[in-house]
Amino acid sequence: MRSAAFRITVSALTVWILSAPFSAQSREEKGGVREEARAVLIEVPVNVIDRDGRPVERLTAEDFEVYDDGKRQEITGFEVLDQRRPLPAPGPGEPPIHPAARRHFLLLFDLSFGSPKGIVNARRAARDFVVTRMKDLDLAAVATHSVEHGLRLLVTFTGDRTQLAAAIDTLGFPTLADRSPDPLAFVMTQPSGSNATGFAYMRGRSATTGSGFDVALEEAIENLEALRGKNFRAIYRDRVSRLLSSFAEMARALDAVQGRKHIFYLSEGFDSRELSGSASEGGGGREAEWIIRGQTWKVDNDTRFGNAGTQSKMAQALALFNRSDCVIHAIDIGGLRAGSEITGLDQRVSGSDSLFYMASATGGDFLKDANDLGSSFDRLLDRTGLIYILAFQPVRVPETGKFHTLTVKTRDKSYRASHRTGYYEAKKYLEMSPMEKKLVAASALAAAVPKSDIPAWVLAAPFPGAGGVSRVPVVIEIPGDRLLEGHRGDRMSVEVYAYGMDARGTTRDYLYHTIGLDLTKSAPMLRKSGLKYYGELELPPGSHTLRVLVRNSDTGRFGVTIVPLEIPGAPQDPFLLPPFFVDEGEPWILVKGRPRGDRPAAEYPFAIAGQSFVPAALPDVHSGGDLDVCLIAYNFEKAAVPLAYSGRVVGVDGRPHGKVDLTLLRASDEEREGARKLMLRFKPAGLEPGRYALAVEIRDPRTGKKAESSFPFDVQ
Repeated sequence: MRSAAFRITVSALTVWILSAPFSAQSREEKGGVREEARAVLIEVPVNVIDRDGRPVERLTAEDFEVYDDGKRQEITGFEVLDQRRPLPAPGPGEPPIHPAARRHFLLLFDLSFGSPKGIVNARRAARDFVVTRMKDLDLAAVATHSVEHGLRLLVTFTGDRTQLAAAIDTLGFPTLADRSPDPLAFVMTQPSGSNATGFAYMRGRSATTGSGFDVALEEAIENLEALRGKNFRAIYRDRVSRLLSSFAEMARALDAVQGRKHIFYLSEGFDSRELSGSASEGGGGREAEWIIRGQTWKVDNDTRFGNAGTQSKMAQALALFNRSDCVIHAIDIGGLRAGSEITGLDQRVSGSDSLFYMASATGGDFLKDANDLGSSFDRLLDRTGLIYILAFQPVRVPETGKFHTLTVKTRDKSYRASHRTGYYEAKKYLEMSPMEKKLVAASALAAAVPKSDIPAWVLAAPFPGAGGVSRVPVVIEIPGDRLLEGHRGDRMSVEVYAYGMDARGTTRDYLYHTIGLDLTKSAPMLRKSGLKYYGELELPPGSHTLRVLVRNSDTGRFGVTIVPLEIPGAPQDPFLLPPFFVDEGEPWILVKGRPRGDRPAAEYPFAIAGQSFVPAALPDVHSGGDLDVCLIAYNFEKAAVPLAYSGRVVGVDGRPHGKVDLTLLRASDEEREGARKLMLRFKPAGLEPGRYALAVEIRDPRTGKKAESSFPFDVQ
């Protein structure tokens, strides 16, 4: 949008006026009655493959039929996205890729049903996937699961390969339980009075094999073994049950993320006999003998026939994955593993069957050998890279949280269409889990799609910093009436997020603040104006987007604002920051963000000659009225000759409008970093209500060097 010297052409000004530092709403929307009509639009991502498993190309909307709860729907939207070839991310001013069309990969490490060695080795394949195989538009997340700590999301869905790789490398530093007994095995049993006399208790006992004592001893040991086995199986079954409960919770939460989610489940799986049972020798055969002998109390029917509760939990969890458009690709990271004290079994246990079942029930792949998965990943990316987005508008009375079945058919019956089995109507915010609330916000920022339920007007400008990194003060104005809409109670919690991301989607810096408000005191000021938040980022040179999300934590209403931001390198030519309009008279509730980590607090940048001011993110001015404007310029030589200045007003049509009167109030040539500053009185005339931009040029009369910049404002 702006060159390294912040020169903006007239054509670029039009884009800046319409979209750059704020949402499309004007301040005229504050107060009064607003009516909103919302039509529900359902998008269904579909992959179509032929009999040989190859993606089918060149299909049109006429090649598909969509059924919602068995009723055929009219396809009102149709898009095709082919990610098998390199596709650049949308640039500034370009519409974002719809989140339903982007692939989402969740790399889930199972810390309970995976050996430490297998998990550590599996990191290589996972790291290779996110670093070298993911496509530019793909998003990925990293999570771990353990029975002790449940599901932990280490990194949410993002295209930031640096963060993903770091999460995979560390796995959140999990604490592995030490199940070792005495390492040297000196102590088998503790000394006590029961064995103080040594072997004297055996005197008079016959050592003849087959004696009545031997039979009784054998039966006693058998009884203990049966009880031990049942206890160990109960413990193991409880661990499986907790895993499946966490899976169901995760599946429900992932429904908040639009688009198809591919879950790479890196695990060794659990004993499949928990689902199907076993009648093998040493298991069912011995138990049959117990039944014949009338010793049914020894029989563990769950081990023999499978546990009905486990089977039901598995079916429910996998059904939720299907409904949330999730596909599980189960990766066996260990193959066969020896029985342990967890299973209570001596024979070797394979979890492959349970992994295969998860994959097949959700339409995913079962993969083995986690150290050599590159070709399998490439085939998966190729098969899922061609995505058809079908959209329709259901006509019905909304029902919160209700599930609707979906069926997609193709005209050619030999093709197989892979899609979600249905969708849920949006649930109430208060009914969401903490994980769902987190994913809703994270997905909205990752999608970079503006949302105006709670708009935010944003000012961000790069000031020169140390080491080639710019200091970027950020001012966020949040209209209070939109925060109060639908709110109940005397307390309000407002979440403010701001992420600076470069062109590759890497997070370079971020701000986060939770603001608590006592509405018994602050409600009148909120209704009149709103919140104004100030924080600072540090960003390197290059093209960035500033992604801002503001959410009322009590109602769940939120807004997303996307601001293109160009950070210059170390320009040697003169350049001018955007003109900063001085905010006068607005009774904002001002909140200053705290420096993150050990970063020292920086000097407040909005000042001239030691006098600070508060800038407006979206200035209001009446035609014929006036506002003060501060200009901050760099790389102009210090001299006795004052800088010359001129200005014009540009409309959304790119043409000059009205008349501009600029009057110098004060000047300062002794500022930090060699800055030269001017405070001007800006008085426009002849402007109709609407949005414009003030374009200002400054010039050194002695050298002829000049620079230009601009910033938008509203005329009421």
